[in-house]
Amino acid sequence: MKPHRRVGVIALAAVLAMGPYLLMPGKADAQQPRTCTMDPVQQSICVYQAILADVAKTYTQRGGGGISSIVQNSTTTFTVQIAQEGRKDVLNYTVKIGADGKVEIVERKEGTRSY
Repeated sequence: MKPHRRVGVIALAAVLAMGPYLLMPGKADAQQPRTCTMDPVQQSICVYQAILADVAKTYTQRGGGGISSIVQNSTTTFTVQIAQEGRKDVLNYTVKIGADGKVEIVERKEGTRSY
């Protein structure tokens, strides 16, 4: 399996495991109780949780087909695609993981891809 495909599988597992919890009102919080400095997989899970929490709090277009993908583009950049009728909304995130393991979203850019 190619490395970028493994990241996609990990992202899907994180979404399936934590998505319902993060979408509960009052539960979305980018501060994770786990130690996010343990290893790259654990860090990825923490970053996905922070991104999902941000989407739950800030994304207002609730129609369409939901989150279609979350992709790690580099160590600190991630792209979320949300399917809508005739388009995909694209959210580009830049994150920082502090020495204490805290995930901080340092930049979020929105775009749209029509099809």
